[in-house]
Amino acid sequence: MKIKTHFFFLLLLIGYGAKGQDNNIIQEKIKRLDTAVRYGKLDNGFTYYLRRHHIPKKTVEFHLVVKGGFFHENDDQLEYSHLIEHMGTIRTRNFQNLDEHLWEMGGYNHAGTRNSHTFYWARLPSGDKEIETGLRVLRDWAQNLEFPQTVVDAERGAVLGEMRTADVYGAWLNNTIEEKVLKNTGQALYDQQKHKKNVELFNRKAFIEFYEDWYRPDLEAAIIVGDINIDSMEKEVKRLFSDLKMPKKPKNGEKLLDAQRVELSGENTFELIHDTVNSNFRMQIISKHLNSNSFGLKTRKDFEIWIMQQLYKEIVESRSTLLEQQFNPPFSEFRLSFGLGGFGRNKEINGTRMTVEFGTENQQQIKKKFVEAVVAWKQIHTHISISELQKAKEQVQNRIVGQAVSSHDLAEAYRRHFVKGEAVLAPEVKENLIKDVLDEIDLQEIQNVILDYGDLNKNTDFLIFSGERQSVPKFKVFRQWLKETKTMEVKAIEPLEGLESLEDVIQFPLKENKPIKSISNNLIGLSTVELQNGIRVLLKSSNPASQRQKGLVTIDAFRPNEIPTSNRKEYLAASIVPKYMGYAGAGPFTKFEIDRFFQEKEMRLMFFSDANYQRIHGRSKVADIDELLNLLFLYVDQPRKSLEGFTALKVDHDQHLKSYVPNSRFDFFLKDNIESVWYPKVPVLGTSDLENIKLDDVFAAYIRWFSDLSGYTFIITGDFNTEEILPLLSEKLSLFPVGSKKAVNSDTHKFPLKRINKTIKSKNIDQAFVRLYFPTPAGRDVKTQIELRLLTKALYERVWNRLRQGSYSPITGGDWMDIKNGVFSFSMKFDSELGNEENMIQNAIEEFRKLREFGVDQSWLDAAISDEAAAFGNGLSKFGIFNFWRDYLKEKLVSHEDLEQEVLQYTTIMKHFITLEDINTAAKKYLSEENLQQFIFIPESYDEAKGEID
Repeated sequence: MKIKTHFFFLLLLIGYGAKGQDNNIIQEKIKRLDTAVRYGKLDNGFTYYLRRHHIPKKTVEFHLVVKGGFFHENDDQLEYSHLIEHMGTIRTRNFQNLDEHLWEMGGYNHAGTRNSHTFYWARLPSGDKEIETGLRVLRDWAQNLEFPQTVVDAERGAVLGEMRTADVYGAWLNNTIEEKVLKNTGQALYDQQKHKKNVELFNRKAFIEFYEDWYRPDLEAAIIVGDINIDSMEKEVKRLFSDLKMPKKPKNGEKLLDAQRVELSGENTFELIHDTVNSNFRMQIISKHLNSNSFGLKTRKDFEIWIMQQLYKEIVESRSTLLEQQFNPPFSEFRLSFGLGGFGRNKEINGTRMTVEFGTENQQQIKKKFVEAVVAWKQIHTHISISELQKAKEQVQNRIVGQAVSSHDLAEAYRRHFVKGEAVLAPEVKENLIKDVLDEIDLQEIQNVILDYGDLNKNTDFLIFSGERQSVPKFKVFRQWLKETKTMEVKAIEPLEGLESLEDVIQFPLKENKPIKSISNNLIGLSTVELQNGIRVLLKSSNPASQRQKGLVTIDAFRPNEIPTSNRKEYLAASIVPKYMGYAGAGPFTKFEIDRFFQEKEMRLMFFSDANYQRIHGRSKVADIDELLNLLFLYVDQPRKSLEGFTALKVDHDQHLKSYVPNSRFDFFLKDNIESVWYPKVPVLGTSDLENIKLDDVFAAYIRWFSDLSGYTFIITGDFNTEEILPLLSEKLSLFPVGSKKAVNSDTHKFPLKRINKTIKSKNIDQAFVRLYFPTPAGRDVKTQIELRLLTKALYERVWNRLRQGSYSPITGGDWMDIKNGVFSFSMKFDSELGNEENMIQNAIEEFRKLREFGVDQSWLDAAISDEAAAFGNGLSKFGIFNFWRDYLKEKLVSHEDLEQEVLQYTTIMKHFITLEDINTAAKKYLSEENLQQFIFIPESYDEAKGEID
């Protein structure tokens, strides 16, 4: 093995000398691996990859890959590969509650189904017990899955829940576009209704046949990467997997995959699509080309094509952004769709997509907009400069080369090797190959590729969307207009100058006194600074969870919102200000100049306002914290009045109000509707309000309510040295304008502690969304908060297991609804098939009652305390996507509680002073239905009596 591998890399490295030699040598399929991986096959055909790796430390990744996926399903097996995958993630023969078992060991598991394969993986600590468990789980995944009918039925419900859509119109639109784009390519279209019906009817015989046909050793691979001993691991793999059995008549899976290969005909199409929901007259121009990565990178030529596509993406996205840097761009949207299609099924075709809004039936105006869009398309794809190419090369190289490779990254690469035969080169070899390929690509080469991908005379679909009664030019007219653009001169896109620094335009007032009034440090490493102007600053540094967060600083500032809700017009005008700031720009700079500044500096600055607080969120690298403060000063001290920006805001927000739809995972729409019931005194912006609000109203509200920082508290978290950044922060923040308080809202946002039962009808949904809240008075002492968190965890496990049959992803939580008044609420969120929501609600409430009545047992409590302690400790020391310190400090400041106490006492109290009796007594006390609040969202056209949508 080692001799062959070294020989391969010798050939590869020799091939670097000349491009012609490279192609001759590496046209052979690269199936060799770097010497760090132990690769082998057992007599029964089972494959294994073993690799010792230490990122992250003391963990091991266990992956099982099966070459059986969507494309291997017969007509009576549709969606069964997905259903089997669901089963494998929750139970096997030896692990009846797999995810919970792994979680208790400090691990995690996941799975996914693709066209050509299914994969399972678990991440576990590297202890002997955990490694033994990981191997047993792999063995069970390979050929020890069990399918009790009750569990299958539950996961059928989960799969059906996953197939439901929260955006009916969006699903129709995407499916329609996919149907038109993939026509005549050989790609089978996904028929969701057919798949759904097959799951609903369920043919157990066909289900078992799929499992027995494709879960066999010659189509399976174990991939184990992490803190392992390779020799002993190989012995265990041979011992555990050598007895896997082959079926008597194995099917040919490759033949089924070959039948799904796609081809592009080279033809253009024009299609008219009647849209009964969105009557805006518009066009989508979609240029198709094959995805270089869909069949695996096996040869040097594959790498060259792949890198060319990466350069294409960088260059055209950058150029389209330049053209979008205006309020009336020649197109409304330009984006690359790498892998057209949904549900992981159609990933072999890439598309470049431009959307053009006509907004008129006047043929001359339509022609004008169409020609402008086509010219813009050509501008994006022509006159590439050497500096653009060089910048794109740097971006591609920085994204691919020199990045830390995790155990999971390696396991994913071995999965691609097993499924596609993709080359998995040693990191240094791969980096050299990529650098070589990048160096060899010249300007003419990339220009030819970009011209080819952007050629509107082949493989392009012109999709015209209109309402039923709109007058649409005939296709031959569009073709004629397209023909006329061939001879038009296309000017090069002029690069826009960026802002290197804001220092020259900032006019900070002169202050002679020292900025800091007082400073204190405490036991948890928190520094609290009071400035002379009344602004308070809290600084808490912690370690980054990954390289992405290294040197990153976040600023989160807040103050009570004092805009009176009794004055509806002023309140609504003020509620628009944070969004208006993003459209208007600041000081002498437009929105687009600031956007480019953000992009260059990898910086973020956003403003928010609700009935409780005004908030500022900023993020930058440590080296750019001064520029972030400079920009904040411009927004606060030098408001910009922009009619163009305000008009664009109104158009975008109006579309948002009319077309925004709920989504089962990101339920902002549902939350807004629920909060309007909770807080009826808080004005809510509607379409009629938006029409009547003028720029002068919004700008006056900006000046009055957002042009100073009085009363603000700044929470600074991230990867920084407090002593180094404190002088800069204190000096600059002390120069910001501050004013006096204007008004005070008292009980406007007091949470209603009462029963509510509300059904809300919504547009564009085809299912029910349920939100249940169980608010109750609770103390804020540390012990009570621990009890509430543990009960939230217990409730989640029970509700998840009970509601999984009817919901894709039931969620429970626990939140402080009103910290000042001590109101805590358990909550449940789930989707349901129409007509089944009441049954789901009863099931959820039953689990709530069972937990209240019977509580938890000692073994559960011990495991839960261990998990919670580990999670809490990790949050204290590291920040990543989730930032413990930001949320914790704000909560304590709002409730006027001690900042140290909970951090210092939490783990000790939880481990030593929380008993089984404490938790079960707390369950009876806090799991109360007295103030149950039930919100059900159903389609507006749903007839509950008939049980159907009209």
